[in-house]
Amino acid sequence: MKANRSKRRLWKDIWTRKRIFPAELVSENPLRKNSIVDVRCRSNRGRQFIVEMQMAWSPEFRQRVLFNAAKAYVRQLGKGHDYGLLEPVYLLNLVNDVMDAGLPGYYHSYRMVHEAYSDRVIEGLRLVFIELLSDPEVGKALSEIRASAFTDAELVGYDKFWDQVGVEVTLYNSGERKGRAEGRVEGLAEGRLEGER
Repeated sequence: MKANRSKRRLWKDIWTRKRIFPAELVSENPLRKNSIVDVRCRSNRGRQFIVEMQMAWSPEFRQRVLFNAAKAYVRQLGKGHDYGLLEPVYLLNLVNDVMDAGLPGYYHSYRMVHEAYSDRVIEGLRLVFIELLSDPEVGKALSEIRASAFTDAELVGYDKFWDQVGVEVTLYNSGERKGRAEGRVEGLAEGRLEGER
């Protein structure tokens, strides 16, 4: 019961704040960005909330998520300020994949807890992952989210960017295939020379 009251207070705290901050922790280059939604906001109590939708997932992203949450936590204070002013940072990740096949369920919450005494918690960082399993309904919803997140002009620019990326990837892969073919020819020639000796 206490946990449910605590969650209700937390969510009330999240949604009562109107100010949304720019996504300072987000890469400006979409090629290096595997999330499509990034929102940072601060609650009435000063808590920071970061929401990301991960379109591509790998186990290493856990460290990326922790790193970004830690950056948001550290950036709250300047040098020489009172650590007592630090407020918790919550990072919510909507993952378009199964993040850990060994874990049941779709909701995964992480925080710093004493190994032997789980009631002893160091507040500061909370990482929550919600798995959006790949099915047609979720895919349709994600497409609508993608489209609604951009103006028409931004969608054109976004499509243009990814077309340029596609061209670059094609040229790179073409060069790599050509290089491998040339390498095989050279390797065969060297092998023949070695065999003749």
